[in-house]
Amino acid sequence: MSGEWVRVRVPLAEGWSTRFEEAEPVRGFRWDKGARGFAGWYYAVSAGDSIGFESWLERDRLILLDRDPDVAGVASQPFWLH
Repeated sequence: MSGEWVRVRVPLAEGWSTRFEEAEPVRGFRWDKGARGFAGWYYAVSAGDSIGFESWLERDRLILLDRDPDVAGVASQPFWLH
């Protein structure tokens, strides 16, 4: 990408080939000390990049997706579906 983020709204059928893992997150992660959640970063070998998570469950799912040979990409909170 060129470094400029562009908001795009298309029907799901038209967005099928969009690389959602490169999308800008719709909100930031919460890193509050003492918070109930467990936020952090997981380095996904398949993506070659770190992916944010906000709970143990999200982290565990990232690990499973990273090791699944059928997964084409992983994105963390990147978009809204309406």
